[in-house]
Amino acid sequence: MLLEGSSLADEALLTGESEPVAKQPGDDVVAGSLNLRAPVVMKVLRLGDDTRRAGIVALMRSALTQRPRLVQQAERIAGPFLWTVLALAAGAAAVWSVIDPSRAVWVAVSVLIVTCPCALSLAAPSALLAATGGLARRGVLLQRIEALEALATIDSVVFDKTGTLTLDRLELAETHVFGAQVDAAQLLQRAASLAALSSHPASRALVEAAQDSSAVPGWSEVEEHAGQGLEARDAAGIRWRLGRRDWVDPDLTSEQAPDGALCFGREDGAVAVFVLRERPCAPMPSGRWRNSGRRA
Repeated sequence: MLLEGSSLADEALLTGESEPVAKQPGDDVVAGSLNLRAPVVMKVLRLGDDTRRAGIVALMRSALTQRPRLVQQAERIAGPFLWTVLALAAGAAAVWSVIDPSRAVWVAVSVLIVTCPCALSLAAPSALLAATGGLARRGVLLQRIEALEALATIDSVVFDKTGTLTLDRLELAETHVFGAQVDAAQLLQRAASLAALSSHPASRALVEAAQDSSAVPGWSEVEEHAGQGLEARDAAGIRWRLGRRDWVDPDLTSEQAPDGALCFGREDGAVAVFVLRERPCAPMPSGRWRNSGRRA
């Protein structure tokens, strides 16, 4: 729980939402989130098995110990199937011991290899565990493994949370520059070199969008203002700002710099606006996103 100070918390690791969450004194702070704004004083209320991380681990362990219907069916069939295969292998060996005794053992072994009775018991649980692990690496946790069997019959999915359809990071959507003689690519590189000094999700999006910011001279007197942005001095001694519209250039309108956009400029005003957006997850080739017209 937050005791003193206010900040923004990046909870994308747990929720998938790229937008930071404002935290005020008295608000709960989830373990695993990232503090983005300013130093704060917190009180630890839960430890060990009471934490969110322990709950996620327990959920995964419970899912891995379940025995889905498909596995149970495979185990029921595996016994009779094994004895049938052994009988066929023994019968083939007996027949070939009369036809060609030198090939009887090889024929029996070939029958066992082709039918592979062990695979029936191992294939189903191995495939389900591999699928569960693959989903977990992509941020999808299964509470019941049987849900994988039901996926084959699903034709419609309803989402009630934007983080389910978007990645946990922002991306650069548009770049607006002020002045005909200004190079947008150079401004992006310069802004990205300054953004690299911050861990804010918007700054990381700008760094990813810039192809190369290593050629930009180093910054000095770097300051990060809580809730506003970054301010620094370049090699020529000019101060630059990167952050909120009303902090970088109060004269900009919401049409020029929408809410959530990053403004970049000198002391005399903004020279560029970088519009960011959430990055949607790529649908399956045969899939299709359908917008219901309501925001989650």
